[in-house]
Amino acid sequence: MTKTSRRNLLKGAAAVTAAAALPSRAGAQGEALKFGILTPLTGAGGADGPRMLKAIEAVIEEVNQAGGVLGRKIETVVEDDQTNPEAAVRMHWKMYPQTRPQGMEETRAMLESIHVFNARFETQRVDNRDDKRFGASSTAQWNRLKAIYKEQGLIQGNVDVNEAFTNSLIDEINRFDQAAVIRQAKDYR
Repeated sequence: MTKTSRRNLLKGAAAVTAAAALPSRAGAQGEALKFGILTPLTGAGGADGPRMLKAIEAVIEEVNQAGGVLGRKIETVVEDDQTNPEAAVRMHWKMYPQTRPQGMEETRAMLESIHVFNARFETQRVDNRDDKRFGASSTAQWNRLKAIYKEQGLIQGNVDVNEAFTNSLIDEINRFDQAAVIRQAKDYR
């Protein structure tokens, strides 16, 4: 059982960031971008999850009304992470089955995935990085994940992280009225 703490609550909420950072395979130009949203709707974070979801949906609605991301609307699938890292990993596997580690027993796959989840949580924290824009990442963050993936045998050989990630959509993603979203979230009852 996962101990309920502010840190675990934040980890559950961070699943939203982690899922949004892993969109499903890109489709044709004009086809909607599909994002999985993992948010706590039950468990210790259940009281906060609906407000977080409403804020996320408000941002997505604003982005879609402004023409989407590079002309593509955003569609979402919402899952309850139960304020629990293991549940968040299971929901992530449900949304993105190709991310589930193959060729290993369930317990080991879960332990390794939670290790990656915790590492992603730390790298996605806005207070841990110089670039405060939502979704922005650095070469150092991706190198840390690369080291974890190599340690777990998920990747082999030498991968140049600068060829595997981009911040090219970050300005587009951050083009919303942050103060309005915060107000809406605070006013939600």
